[in-house]
Amino acid sequence: MANPNLSKNSEVLVGIISDTHLLNGSGLPPEIDSSFKGVDLILHAGDIFGTSVLDRLEQLAPVLAVRGDEDFFIQRDSRVKEEHFFDVSGLTLWLVHQLPLACLRLLAAGSESEMLEQVSHRCEIAPDIIVFGDTHRHLVKSIGDILFVNPGSPTLPDHMPGAGTVALLSIGAGRSRARLVQLTSGAR
Repeated sequence: MANPNLSKNSEVLVGIISDTHLLNGSGLPPEIDSSFKGVDLILHAGDIFGTSVLDRLEQLAPVLAVRGDEDFFIQRDSRVKEEHFFDVSGLTLWLVHQLPLACLRLLAAGSESEMLEQVSHRCEIAPDIIVFGDTHRHLVKSIGDILFVNPGSPTLPDHMPGAGTVALLSIGAGRSRARLVQLTSGAR
């Protein structure tokens, strides 16, 4: 389990972004700075395109990212893995780009037991929080004891150019809560 060195005793604020589809970090919407002001960590859930996006985000806070299905240009970068699985303030977080199709269907209209079964097939330890991307559609939903967070895309919401969303995740005292942040401007 990777550990981004986040304390188990204090509340941690995490900025979440996905599906930026930008080769240049200067193309990020200008509101990213204010949306992620004061975060302890930024998670990028894939389809980054260029590591300069991660460099730009790292000016705000440490960054962990996962490789998306369209991240052809990202070679070796210590911040980017196929998935990250780590503890944050006493909760286990799984960061992945794509959820299995069965999980996506169950998020829409499935039972808690079926979802937990699907997650257990992918993870040795049941995560408390699953952060994912790929769909370009934002989602914050709890199923059983698992919080699912997809921040959508800040640049291509629903696969259309425009002002999208990011998410903020607060974790502390064994609890987590997430909220979406609607941006008013798209990519520069």
